[in-house]
Amino acid sequence: MKTPGHDSSPPPLDKSSYDAQYRRKRKARKLDLIELYQRVVEEENARNPKTPFEIGFKSRRLLR
Repeated sequence: MKTPGHDSSPPPLDKSSYDAQYRRKRKARKLDLIELYQRVVEEENARNPKTPFEIGFKSRRLLR
């Protein structure tokens, strides 16, 4: 017996598909955060150019 609203659920993913989807979402989120970081630093430096604004953050490992 089907209940209303439950017939549109996605089929369960196997582990490799789930892991690939998770890694893709995580990488997209990391790139969004790097972009946000760069935008904040640029805006702050444009606002106050005599004292450069810096956050101790390195994106070396994030871009792998």
